Amino acid sequence: VESLSPDLAGRLGYEGLSGVVVSAVAPNSPASDAGLRRGSLIERVNRKPVSNVQEFRTEISRVASGKSILLLARFGNSNQFIVLKKP
Repeated sequence: VESLSPDLAGRLGYEGLSGVVVSAVAPNSPASDAGLRRGSLIERVNRKPVSNVQEFRTEISRVASGKSILLLARFGNSNQFIVLKKP
């Protein structure tokens, strides 16, 4: 993931929003299978808003191995909740 800069927000149509942008997703990975794709904007992790990579990593680090992570992700104009299991 990478922080949402004003330039990136403009290119992806996420002006006025905050979060982190998915920069790459491994094919056939749990994230890919769950619907995350390059360019998705992750706005919340376990219901907590994230506005930069540091906040994203902090929230992910709070989840124990084997537990679920709830993401609120946007792609274009649609939002979806994605559940991933932390390895």
